[in-house]
Amino acid sequence: MAGNITTTVLLFSADFLTGCFVKNRNETLRDSFGQPLKTYKSGIFSLVTYNIAGLPDFISKSTPSHNTEIISRLLNRFDIALLQEDFYFHKEILKYSRHPYKSKKSKGGLFLTGDGLNRLSNFPFKNYYRKEWRKRYGILTNDSDVLAPKGFSFARHEIFPGVIIDIYNLHMDAGHGEGDSKARKAEAEQLIDNVKEGRTERAVIIAGDWNLKRERPEDLRILGELIKELKLKDVRTFLNAEEDRIDKVLFRNGNRVKFTPIRYIAEDSDFIDEDEKPLSDHTPVSVVFRWEYTP
Repeated sequence: MAGNITTTVLLFSADFLTGCFVKNRNETLRDSFGQPLKTYKSGIFSLVTYNIAGLPDFISKSTPSHNTEIISRLLNRFDIALLQEDFYFHKEILKYSRHPYKSKKSKGGLFLTGDGLNRLSNFPFKNYYRKEWRKRYGILTNDSDVLAPKGFSFARHEIFPGVIIDIYNLHMDAGHGEGDSKARKAEAEQLIDNVKEGRTERAVIIAGDWNLKRERPEDLRILGELIKELKLKDVRTFLNAEEDRIDKVLFRNGNRVKFTPIRYIAEDSDFIDEDEKPLSDHTPVSVVFRWEYTP
C-alpha cells in the first residue's frame, strides 16, 4: 500500500479505551522478535498502582476475603496494574482478570506468602525479576517489615511492537521510627543502584507504595535524592494534581520513548464495596501516559 496510509490500532481494557496511532515511515525498526518494522508510533496507555491489603481479615484493615474479587473486576479498566500486598488472596485477584499477561506469585518469606508484588498487563513483558530489600526494620514492632520479603520487581513491557519500557513495582519499609527511616534510605539507595545498572537510555516508570510522607523531613530528602539521581519526575507534581500520597508513580523519558502524563486520578470513588467503604486501606492511583517513539 501507499507509504502515507495511517493505521489505527485500538486496544480495549474493559471500560478504558487505549488508542495507538501508527504512521508508516521509511525507518527500519525491529520488534522484540527481531523482525523489521517500518513505522513511527505514538499512543496512550493506562497504569494503576494499588496496595490491595491482602492480609487475612483479622490482620488487614479491610476485608480482603470479600473485597479482592471486587478489585479483580475493577482492575480490568487499566492496561497495567501494579499490586502490593498481594499475599493471601492471589487466586481471587486473578479470578476476573482479563489481562493476558500476569506475573507468577512468589512464595518466599517466613509465611511463604511472597513479597506481595504482582502485576497484570495487557502488554507482553519479559526479563522479569524480583529483588528483596537488603535492609528492613521491625519484627513484631514498627509495622513488622522484616516478616515479609518486601522489595521491588522489574519487567520490560512492550507496549507496542518494538516499543519497550522498563517498569518497577515497589513496596518500601513502613513505620515512623528512626530505624524505619534508615531502612527506607537504604532501600532507595539500593533501587538507585539497580536502575543505574540497567540500560540508561530506556524509558522508566517506578510505581508502588513508597511509604514516604511529606510531613517527615527525612522522607522528603530520600525522595528528592532518588528523583535527582535517576532524573525522575513525579506524575502528580507534573500535572499539579491533588494532595500528596504515599502511593506514587514516577517516570523518566528514554532516548527514543517520551512520556507525557495526561491524567492522574486517586480512584477512591470507584474502589468501594456495596456499603461504599474502601476496598483497601490504600487508594489506588491511576495514570494515563501518552507515549511517542522517535527512531
